[in-house]
Amino acid sequence: MKKNHLLATMKTCLLAIASSALLFTSCAKDGFDDETWSSDVKNAQLQSPQPNDITISATTDKSKTIISWKTVAGARAYKVLVNNVTEEIPVTVVDSIIDGVSFTIPRPEDSNFTMSILTLANTGLGNKDAETATVVNFSSFIPSVGTIPSGTDLSTYFKENPIPTEGDDLPEEFCYDLEPGGIYTICDSLDFASISEDGTISYPVTLRCTDKNNRPMITITSTAVPTEEDPENKRYGRISTTVPITFQNLNFDYSNIPDDQAAKTAAIFLSDKTNLPVVGSTFKYVIKGGAVQCKNCDFTGLKGMFLFDNNKLNYCIETFILDNCRVHFQIPEGNISTKAFFYLQKGFVKDFYIRNSTLWNTGTGNIQYVISYNNSCRIDRAGYDKAVDTESVNLINSTLYNIGYGWFANYPGFAGQTYTCFDIQNNIFVDAGKGGAGIARRLLGGRAASSYTKKCVFSQNTYWTNGEAEKEGAPASVEGATSTYDTSGNALQSNPALNDPINNDLTPTGSEQVEKKTGDPYWF
Repeated sequence: MKKNHLLATMKTCLLAIASSALLFTSCAKDGFDDETWSSDVKNAQLQSPQPNDITISATTDKSKTIISWKTVAGARAYKVLVNNVTEEIPVTVVDSIIDGVSFTIPRPEDSNFTMSILTLANTGLGNKDAETATVVNFSSFIPSVGTIPSGTDLSTYFKENPIPTEGDDLPEEFCYDLEPGGIYTICDSLDFASISEDGTISYPVTLRCTDKNNRPMITITSTAVPTEEDPENKRYGRISTTVPITFQNLNFDYSNIPDDQAAKTAAIFLSDKTNLPVVGSTFKYVIKGGAVQCKNCDFTGLKGMFLFDNNKLNYCIETFILDNCRVHFQIPEGNISTKAFFYLQKGFVKDFYIRNSTLWNTGTGNIQYVISYNNSCRIDRAGYDKAVDTESVNLINSTLYNIGYGWFANYPGFAGQTYTCFDIQNNIFVDAGKGGAGIARRLLGGRAASSYTKKCVFSQNTYWTNGEAEKEGAPASVEGATSTYDTSGNALQSNPALNDPINNDLTPTGSEQVEKKTGDPYWF
């Protein structure tokens, strides 16, 4: 770590921030006289700035946080300590004496901070330091519209409290907090479809917890809606959307869904109703203005797909992101054929990302593909300009085990297009798409890497299938594998030796993978 050094004048000072080597600025717009520091307050016991006198705001570009407070008469400076408490071990951001009444610090997104501020007296006037510091907490999370209490069924909550689509001062994004360590259920359809009575399109939605170390649990279960024809008429919980949606710092449990519902199960569906404007020819509806994404989430006992467009409407998701997630599948006996873990039967994802994540299946069954889109998928058919726009598949620092019994990827419309981009780096693939003649080969749609002129990056991937290494991303039986598909020349051809994946421990113990820290960083 770098030590903090105060490089101050009465006007401006810069601080080197512990551990991150970032800077903050202290500004001496403090009401003090720069020459004499004179004050009418003498021989007094000073107090620290009160919470209501402290202002915390973001800069226009959201890159920094500005912290300021009212001058305490009779003070000479303030002792300030700011810690980033997002992780279990806090990181000190500022620990110094500020000669003014404001300073700035970097503003990493989705972070929690605590600050203490203690007034230091001008002892030349006979004043005394404040006896206690004032402590305030703040964060860089986007503002929340409210907290949903633990014990709530979320499908019921949003039926009773629908997201407004019209009115004054609507936020740019509807963000709902769940309680740290809370318990929630989804027993019926929870549909964030962009539809309302007047046809307006609703805003992006976020469900989150701001404490990543104490995530709430959301259990997907069922409810009975009796009819004359079916006195039980069980309906199973499901999440659907046609708006950008973010799940952050949450845990999901799908183990209550019965095996016979596996082929109908997905973590995220695209809704069969929308008022999105028609923008494309083949793929008419584009979900843009934000991503469909999961950040810092765990999914357990998922018995079917992860993403499914429900085979209803011709959607294009502009961006899909799975980031720092553990996704555990338990596909029941038998194979769910002609489907995929990420399956857009009538549409596609323009830019698809899996990064810093693990996906694994410990069930006795499997699903045919890992990623599969409509055969006609291409960005120009969703209203994009292929002369300037791109489409991409990005798999980075992730571990995939026993998912897919057929081809790894199936999207013929992407194949060989010069505007299709690939970034496939530092992954561990073990029996992923194990029947489909090569992971890299299928990612590239069977086309040579040279077909993709804008971006085609492969680096330090492990392809371990049926107990042996593929040669540069394709089986040894495929001629020209080394020079055609994964052309990096640095694929790891040794057994990653995942510790005990059947019992959910995917720590790599292979020497190459350990040395290069490939796969999901979580296991390191």
